[in-house]
Order: sequence, then C-alpha cells, then structure tokens
Amino acid sequence: MNWGKGIFIAMSVFIVFIVTLGVMMMRTNDSLYETNYYEKGEHYTSTMNATAAGHDVEIRQDGHQMDIVLPRTGKIEKVVFRNMSDNQLDRILRGGDSTSEHFHYDYEKLPAGQWYVDVSGTMDKDTFLKQNRFFVQ
Repeated sequence: MNWGKGIFIAMSVFIVFIVTLGVMMMRTNDSLYETNYYEKGEHYTSTMNATAAGHDVEIRQDGHQMDIVLPRTGKIEKVVFRNMSDNQLDRILRGGDSTSEHFHYDYEKLPAGQWYVDVSGTMDKDTFLKQNRFFVQ
C-alpha cells in the first residue's frame, strides 16, 4: 500500500465519522428547549415576588400547633403540609374567607418526621408565599 491509498482511506473514514456525528446530532432532541419557556419564566417571577412579599410572615411551632402571624391583615388561601419521605401523607388545608393577622392550625395527626409547610394567601391585595421546614416528634 502506498501513501496515497493510506491518506485516502484515513480521510474517507474521517468524513464518514463526521457525517455520522452530524446525522446523530440532527436526530436527537435538544433537552434544553422548552415549549412553554415564557410561561414558566412568568410563573417563576410571580413565585419569587410572592416569596419576597411573604418574608415578614411568621410561622411559630409549639408542640403540635402552628401559629401563622401576618404583619398586616390578610387572608390565608392555602396551607400545604408536605412530607419529604412519603408524598401520600401530604395535606392541603384550604383557608376560609376570614381576614385576620393571626391563624392557628393543629397538626397532631401528622406522622413523625421532617415536614415542609407552604402558606399562601393575600395581604393588602398582594399575594404572598411563605415556606418553612419543621419536625414532628
């Protein structure tokens, strides 16, 4: 075999390799592409604004009781208790129509373990979200 044949075979293998990679690249779906990118961005922005508005909301835990204290008169729309080890134990409590600065919840029936509570509602027509972690003994 002479130099010409060797160079021709090497270049042919390289071209086939590059074409194969190009075809594979065109067939795969880009996982970074989102069909509803802007809607997710708007939802994320509204969640961050609600979290900032809920910064002053206080969640106090005493035994199997939880007190939620709002800095201004407001309304709690939803309280979500999420268990980290078993999502079947999650609880969602709907808030009433009453407006106040102090809300009280009993959670004595929750199993022991690590829990997260998400409190959402409105204060002075501003939506708020407060997230907190707590342990049930």
